[in-house]
Amino acid sequence: MIVTEPVRLRVLLVDDEPAVLEGLELQLGRRYEVHVATSGQAALNTMATMAPFAIVMSDMRMPGMDGAQFLKEARARQPDSVRLLLTGYADVPSAIAAVNDGALFRFLTKPCPPTELLASFEAAATQYRLQQVEHELLESTLRGAIKALAEILGVVDPAGHGEALRVQRLVHELSRELQIDGGWPLEVAALLSSIGAVSLPAGLLQRFHAGEPLADDEAVMIDGLPALTDRLLSTIPRLEPARAILLLRHGKLLPDDWNALFDAAAIERLTHSARILELTSSYDSLQVRGYGEAEAIGMLRDDDRHFAEPMVAALERLVVHDSGRIAIRQLPVLLLRPGMIIAGELRSSAGQLLVGKGFVVTESFLAKLWNIPRGRVREPVPVLVPTRQDDHKAA
Repeated sequence: MIVTEPVRLRVLLVDDEPAVLEGLELQLGRRYEVHVATSGQAALNTMATMAPFAIVMSDMRMPGMDGAQFLKEARARQPDSVRLLLTGYADVPSAIAAVNDGALFRFLTKPCPPTELLASFEAAATQYRLQQVEHELLESTLRGAIKALAEILGVVDPAGHGEALRVQRLVHELSRELQIDGGWPLEVAALLSSIGAVSLPAGLLQRFHAGEPLADDEAVMIDGLPALTDRLLSTIPRLEPARAILLLRHGKLLPDDWNALFDAAAIERLTHSARILELTSSYDSLQVRGYGEAEAIGMLRDDDRHFAEPMVAALERLVVHDSGRIAIRQLPVLLLRPGMIIAGELRSSAGQLLVGKGFVVTESFLAKLWNIPRGRVREPVPVLVPTRQDDHKAA
């Protein structure tokens, strides 16, 4: 049996006295991967160029930026790091005041005996590992919740779900074309943008997607979808960035209590993501109404919302210049496989919409589809496939 050594956690020690750092390295170096810095600014520079640290410990009294200020900045840059403050007895009142700003795990007083130092680092390491397990659990829960919501939308509103899937793929490709990182919030915002539709009557959804005139009370319900969507998503933790994109897309103000979540740079990125979502959604709507790629792009250029030309040009490169990379193939239901993309509406023999254009086939959907008696689903089914030229390039 092979026993592997546990991965050593990476720690950052900050003190303006090199001799102190040397002593700390000797005490901690056998158990941790130790990095040092002789000032708060030097430590911030290290944090900017290296992967996150599990534990960060700083001395309190340092010229320029003291330990409390540094740990506050460190928290903003690497919030998952466990932070410790090393102080002299005279600095205890200042250290106590710094606990809230820096969210300190604990502070140690000088001189700190080796046994106390090692015990504090072991406790900090345990805290860090617990946080990581909690994050992993939360991430898996978040992914599961998003998947469940998307599947519910697919059942209640197949046309809206198909639109969401098409837009999600398009924002992913456009972000890559623009060489920006919209990240998961943009794609989640695209996927769940119409989740509020679960509250609408089925007949209203069908007329809305068909572009038919709506009664005044029906129009009010449609106009209320963004607010309803936000209320539904507010019950899921950590979705604030995706919710912010959806609110900004519809010209809404972000809640005041989000000021602590997003600084000015973050809001600028979210606003840019909202414009990408608005552009791709508008393009998809024009496509559904029957406009071709080039005609739809021209209409977006003339749109009163004044989409940025670099963004429109990037979209044009994707949908016009590369339109020959994808072909449509007709397949029987029994040859459908997970991951295939439905190229048109899939309906029952009675005309009921099962899934909309753009739906990505899943194992659960196939199980449901294969349980429908033969002849009750319209076949063959159109699916998107790469052209041979694209296959050759991929190879």
